[in-house]
Amino acid sequence: FKDAEPPVDPLERIGVLRTRVRPGAEGLSDLAFHLEMLKIFATVRDPHTAYALPEYFHGAVAFLPFRAGFYEDALGTRRYIVTAVMEGFDHSAFTPGAELVSARGADFTGEVDRAALLSPGANAAAQHLRGLMRLTVRPLATAGTGGWHALSDAEFASFDYLPAGSSQRHSISFPWGVARGAGLHQAMPDQAFSMSRDLRTSHHAAKILYDRVPQAPSQSRFQDVFEFQAANGFSGSNCVDPGALAAPKHPDKRFGYIAVRGFSSAGSADVAEDLPNEFARILKLLQPNAPDGLLVDIRSNPGGDIVAAESMLQMLTPKPITPANFHLANTDATQKVLKIVASDASSYPELQAWAGRAENIPLPHGSPLIPGKPLTLAANAVGQVYQGPVVLLVDALTYSAADIFAGGFSDNGVGKVISPDPATGGGGASVWPHSDIVARLPAGALNLETLPNGTAMSLAIMRSSRVGPNLGKPIEDIGVHPDVVHPRTLRDLVAPASDGLIRRACELLADMPVHRIEILDAQQMPAAMAVKLNVINLDRLEFTLDQDDAPILKANAAELAGPVMVPFHPGGFVPGQIVVRGFSGDELAASVRIVFEAQTANRRRRSD
Repeated sequence: FKDAEPPVDPLERIGVLRTRVRPGAEGLSDLAFHLEMLKIFATVRDPHTAYALPEYFHGAVAFLPFRAGFYEDALGTRRYIVTAVMEGFDHSAFTPGAELVSARGADFTGEVDRAALLSPGANAAAQHLRGLMRLTVRPLATAGTGGWHALSDAEFASFDYLPAGSSQRHSISFPWGVARGAGLHQAMPDQAFSMSRDLRTSHHAAKILYDRVPQAPSQSRFQDVFEFQAANGFSGSNCVDPGALAAPKHPDKRFGYIAVRGFSSAGSADVAEDLPNEFARILKLLQPNAPDGLLVDIRSNPGGDIVAAESMLQMLTPKPITPANFHLANTDATQKVLKIVASDASSYPELQAWAGRAENIPLPHGSPLIPGKPLTLAANAVGQVYQGPVVLLVDALTYSAADIFAGGFSDNGVGKVISPDPATGGGGASVWPHSDIVARLPAGALNLETLPNGTAMSLAIMRSSRVGPNLGKPIEDIGVHPDVVHPRTLRDLVAPASDGLIRRACELLADMPVHRIEILDAQQMPAAMAVKLNVINLDRLEFTLDQDDAPILKANAAELAGPVMVPFHPGGFVPGQIVVRGFSGDELAASVRIVFEAQTANRRRRSD
């Protein structure tokens, strides 16, 4: 925190708070104490390092009957617009499209900035969007109250606004409502979990409060995670206007869209396996309907399971994925924990990979982080599923496991990243709640006590570092910078079905080449496989067996007039799969796998 502006010293503030609650001190009310803790945690600017009020507040959300968004006008000035109102709220002038100009008599921009200071956000763009959200939706367990005072001090919210298409200033006042049950109780199952819980709760509550016209249910097994659409009308949820999935200069091209709303689901018992499997199924459905390019939308994705997120990346590229590395802080406490872990491998399997990697000298004189290890160990088990160019859509509310997905997408050269904001949310870490730290780390190492009355804390226990061209750089506090910034427009806010960012992303796709290998037929012979192929924009092919790196056969794409005879292993041993790799020049541009189902089944039986 040494470079923070204004200066930040949360430990000093906790020390001051401790003096106020010691026996004989003046003391604080329960609410005043908890609000002070929320303020201290907010200074850290990290949504993973969070404090939650006691159980009474869990699942409770304070709200106003409208939602707001922002765009920048031609002069670069931020303008704030009502984007939705609650069902049943009827007002002749305060409607979607109205411009918010002040709050409680103060300039509205200043009010958003003030709310941002009370909201966890790792960079300026994330702070701003979280602050804007906080003005209308607040999960009480983590957001506290409006001004860090008792709720009774701010029972009403007052605004000045300009009705849509008008320059006449109006005023309006709303009582705060509180809904119970609108929040989410999301478990954090293991060390590979990374989510902003307050962001997920806010999104969930906003969907309940402001979605006036429910969309068609997604045809995905996990409707809370996946929505998909193709330009030809093929749809899993009617989530975007098919007309927006087009590039005017290339009217013949057909694009697809898949939104990933989170990397966790209440309907899955094993998200690390279930979500990638469902992602692969949807990609196979989109391939023939959207052969010229795919948009993957993780805007406002609050995160979830890191292994699920990183496992999906391989399905979008022929190139091997290198997963992110994760590091523990190099502190006295961490070194003490890892020494115990190293001596008792059976009790602490989650941390074995880091045991023995700590340096002898901890902070403040040693390195900040212990050498990293990946959490995702089977990042390339499936291989490429969708063959075609891919563009990733992110924003400043893309956070946690979604941040890590965006970083991996960029670092592994999967495709281009486009955003309305200068960076993603900046939360590249694995988060553990205090209760898990107490339950899952050696009891004698930290001497932590269970928190009373459902009060909760969490922290980023492992920090990720990037790979490839950004080797070693953190995501946390910084985020992932897009290749293209496309600022929000007024039209994007008032007519989201014709999202300008989606149109711009389709223009990017249209300029990217399509490389594809199509398996037209595959016939198994006694010692070979006869494979008939069609290739698009490829110069040569290589055929490998199973996990072999060395090709067993090479072929020029121009000579594929008939079936290619791909020999099996020496002695005619049937492989589990044949991997066909296609090259454009010297660059690996497409890949497909031919899996021998019988061999797969036999291997399963042997492993069982």
